[in-house]
Amino acid sequence: YLTEREDPRLMHDPSRRTALSVLRRLQLSTQVSLQREPLYWLLYNAIVLTYSICRKAMALGYSGEVVEHLLWASVCMESSVPLMAAKYLRLRVCLYVAVCQCYYDVKQ
Repeated sequence: YLTEREDPRLMHDPSRRTALSVLRRLQLSTQVSLQREPLYWLLYNAIVLTYSICRKAMALGYSGEVVEHLLWASVCMESSVPLMAAKYLRLRVCLYVAVCQCYYDVKQ
């Protein structure tokens, strides 16, 4: 979040690249967490962080750059048995809505 403090609107290329790099690293960490069901809490935290970063980027007009990360987070939610519980339904729906919003934003 240091990048967000220095450049809250992600106007500079290095800030945008840093945010996308964090998203890629989160994606890699979720790939490892998916293989071990007891680490579902780590997967959940990575998904929440991915969603937070992506929502901020979407609000700034970068929907096209983050849609793949939101899709990956959605796939992770569907692939983890513990995260299929009803108490995680709200996050799952938020991810689906964010993906739809990204596609809508890109088409405009």
